[in-house]
Amino acid sequence: MGLGSNTATDGAASSGSRAAIGAATTPGNVAINANPSVVLSLSRSDDYARRPPNTKLDGDIEVQRNRARTSPRSSNRTVADGSQTSLQRAIDFFHGQYDRIDPSSRATIDTALRRRPQL
Repeated sequence: MGLGSNTATDGAASSGSRAAIGAATTPGNVAINANPSVVLSLSRSDDYARRPPNTKLDGDIEVQRNRARTSPRSSNRTVADGSQTSLQRAIDFFHGQYDRIDPSSRATIDTALRRRPQL
């Protein structure tokens, strides 16, 4: 792999991590999907995912796969305190990202959120 691949991959991961931090620190009275820090970081991560040679197939498919990697990190950070409110916020975040995640990953993420203990 050339330098461009590492740069795009690292950029997507770094921006995805910033989105996860933004999700975890979003005030309780603000929807995670409405937090500009989260939205912009996810968008930036998607931009990196579209860059060659990440786009082995179709740019949109790579973006969906990228969201499948970044969304669980954001959800996991959001539910770290174990509260029912945090779990609901993570579920709401996932539902807001649903159509941007590839279908097979949607099922995996949905199952993981449903298995979280209800308080």
